[in-house]
Amino acid sequence: MSSTDLQVHCHKFAGGQPALAFSLKHIKRIIETFSRTLAGKYPDNPHPMMCNAKLPIYGLAYSGFVKDLNLNINGGYPQLSINLLVTVHPYKNPSKVIATYKVTNSAPIDVFLTYSEKTGKLRWAPRTSPLATVQPKITAEAETILHKLNVPKPVLLTYQHEVQTVILRTTSSSFVPLVVNALPPIDIKGMVPWLTLFNPLSFDYGNRYLIIFSKKCRMTIGNCPPVDVIIEPDPKFPYQKPEPVETKVSRAIAAVYLPKSRFIEFVSKNLMPAIMYDTGNRGGIIRWRINGAFGLKELILNVAGSISYVDPWSDDLTLSGTLSTSAVINLSGVARAWVDGPCGVKVGLANASVQGGGRFGADIEVAYRSPGNLGYFDYGATLEARLVVTESKLNPNIDIDAVGWPIDDIISELIDHLVAKEVHKLSRVARQLGKWDMVSIPSWLIELAEDGSNQVGFVIEPLSGVSSVIGITEVQG
Repeated sequence: MSSTDLQVHCHKFAGGQPALAFSLKHIKRIIETFSRTLAGKYPDNPHPMMCNAKLPIYGLAYSGFVKDLNLNINGGYPQLSINLLVTVHPYKNPSKVIATYKVTNSAPIDVFLTYSEKTGKLRWAPRTSPLATVQPKITAEAETILHKLNVPKPVLLTYQHEVQTVILRTTSSSFVPLVVNALPPIDIKGMVPWLTLFNPLSFDYGNRYLIIFSKKCRMTIGNCPPVDVIIEPDPKFPYQKPEPVETKVSRAIAAVYLPKSRFIEFVSKNLMPAIMYDTGNRGGIIRWRINGAFGLKELILNVAGSISYVDPWSDDLTLSGTLSTSAVINLSGVARAWVDGPCGVKVGLANASVQGGGRFGADIEVAYRSPGNLGYFDYGATLEARLVVTESKLNPNIDIDAVGWPIDDIISELIDHLVAKEVHKLSRVARQLGKWDMVSIPSWLIELAEDGSNQVGFVIEPLSGVSSVIGITEVQG
């Protein structure tokens, strides 16, 4: 089967387990964008995370200005190259520079991603801390500033012995972690709030994407009340389908990958609260009532094979026909019939069992929703899935185990009501429950547009009958 490079990558690495994907190009761009922020403005306006680190003597502090920060991923090993300019100055007065220190690492720094289950965020951490070359330079104003700080004379010699030697010895070990820890996190929870990965995570750096998954995770489905489902790899994957073949380049910059069975869990868990039914008291002279439930005997999900886009520049923000589901329904219940007598007495009260079957079908319609209608390039904008019922019918051969009067007099009325009304109630409730915020635009992705002509849209890249990639993409204006 033909598919995108991202779908093939997820199929091979994550298989039957939900996974997340991030474009390496855009991860690098996040780092590059942030490096410009960390650069600050020399000398008096360093970035707050690189500013006024207090030294233990003479009321001094140091600040840092990032001159160069690049992320390279070669052979699956991310490495950072960092060049810094460190200044020493009086505490809370960075413009009074006493000395500058140009810091260059002798080798790239190996970094890796750590994950917090509590916050749902990925953060960078250094794996290595190579030695740094530090080039000191005393400024022309240094002596005057040191005198005002009451540094013992000779002030420059005292500074070099008591301050500079410490800086030369500790700059590499202190500033490298400071820069790495300042890098922006990747907020998984903000993008896919219904999915919680459990440590340890597995990472796979491919040619274009980083794929992340865990052998066990949690899906939170629905909202009244939400249902938590612990997910492990699906042993039925890939559902007797051949391996996909890469024929297209994915447009996603961040995405969630879901095997077909996980969509089925979404649908079935949302339908479960909807399948109880109660007709209420009905009838004329002979009163009757049926209580029971619809059971999902078999649930089939169809994943279409065509790639679809929600383009924020378009008037049509809905995808239809990409995903659909059908179910074989069992109906069971108890029918009661009686005649109302005086003082609330039920005359001739009789019970009978009710059995039947039918079908239920729904499309999973996917549409763009923007908070507050502030525009399409919004933090929190969501790709929302809803169940749209396409078929709901019961077979006419419903069996009511009638035992005498008064039930046998009204069997046709009971059957007509069940066929005509109760499944349609199921349809209505299913529409209300069947809502799923599949992917939301997190704040850290908003800044990725290279210029004003780009906005963020959504993309669905299905692998027919197997899985689907639901992601965020840049859309040219």
